[in-house]
Amino acid sequence: MCSRVYIKESLHELARRFAFAGQGDLDGLVDRIPRYNGAPRLVYAIIIQDAEPETDIMAPVFAMAVWGLVPALMKPSDRRLPLINIRCENIATRRCGRQSEN
Repeated sequence: MCSRVYIKESLHELARRFAFAGQGDLDGLVDRIPRYNGAPRLVYAIIIQDAEPETDIMAPVFAMAVWGLVPALMKPSDRRLPLINIRCENIATRRCGRQSEN
């Protein structure tokens, strides 16, 4: 796995291409995209299902997220880096996956 992300579109272009999703929380990403050498632990735009504030109806919306899996065993004071190269095929058999699954 390469552990890098390449995003060539601007934030405006991403919002246009995924117009079905609400704009949500994109203001914090204006100066971070495009990103030509995106690494783990950086913030990225993703699309999630979330309740609209006015109606409580679930709908797709842009949100900001940090790349990495934080196992349930990891405490907030722990300075280890989040997991980035874990495969979905074997996460249930790994110690960190068994705890995160619950």
